Amino acid sequence: MTQLLPFFPLGMVVFPGEKTQLHIFEPRYRQLVADARTHNFTFGIPLVKNNRMWEYGTEVKINHVIRHYDTGECDIEIEGVRVFHVQTLQNPLPDKLYAGGRVGFLQAVGHTRDASTYELFVRYMRLKDESYSESRAASYYHMISEAVTDVRQRMELLVIDSEDGLRSELRKLLLLLIGSAEAEKNTGQNFIYN
Repeated sequence: MTQLLPFFPLGMVVFPGEKTQLHIFEPRYRQLVADARTHNFTFGIPLVKNNRMWEYGTEVKINHVIRHYDTGECDIEIEGVRVFHVQTLQNPLPDKLYAGGRVGFLQAVGHTRDASTYELFVRYMRLKDESYSESRAASYYHMISEAVTDVRQRMELLVIDSEDGLRSELRKLLLLLIGSAEAEKNTGQNFIYN
């Protein structure tokens, strides 16, 4: 089953449950936000990288408007809901300034966590910040949201559609990040991994 979803393509990856803020200034996205608020609907954020829209993204909802500007711009807080795969693209949607398309939703797999992966996550976060509090990350998606900043890695993790696959890939990445962080701490030099 597919669903029509308006699109707000961005150079970022948002995970289900992750909250972030956006500054809305382009007329087409001001219209999208106004429509979403008026009609209480969600929209999709597909990744745009190297001037190409990827086939995957995250459905998001607007939690609230943080600030309105006299220019018509605004700042909003959004929250990721579900991961989608783009089936069709229409740019723009009929009678709208913004694009959209039909999407299918992936199975939600990142809303749990296991103790050993969580321990790796906390170890890495404490290498970055010794005062890190263990209570923040309740799921794999939360761990990724806090620990992984590389857009490509975030997208690769976002599209995994099995719990075991996500756990395995997240553990591999955390071990790589831990090794890099420990080497940086021991040598005082920054390391780049690929």
